[in-house]
Amino acid sequence: FEDSQDPMQFNASQENSSGTPTEERFQHTCPYCCKSYKYRRSLHRHVYYECGDQRHYTCLMCSKSFKQNVHLIRHLRAHHNN
Repeated sequence: FEDSQDPMQFNASQENSSGTPTEERFQHTCPYCCKSYKYRRSLHRHVYYECGDQRHYTCLMCSKSFKQNVHLIRHLRAHHNN
């Protein structure tokens, strides 16, 4: 008997002419780089951390700024760890 839940079977609507799954386009699209996201909160996080111009984390020792806290921490460990 045929298993309708077989993960190796694709819907025709999910395939392109070569038979491979197409890249899904989500409804929330970044206005800067055109990446798309399923959830609006994911798009907001992307814009805030990746595409936005603002650097929210600043080193108090040398004033270098970073978009993500993890990058500031890595900088502090590499350059200011006494």
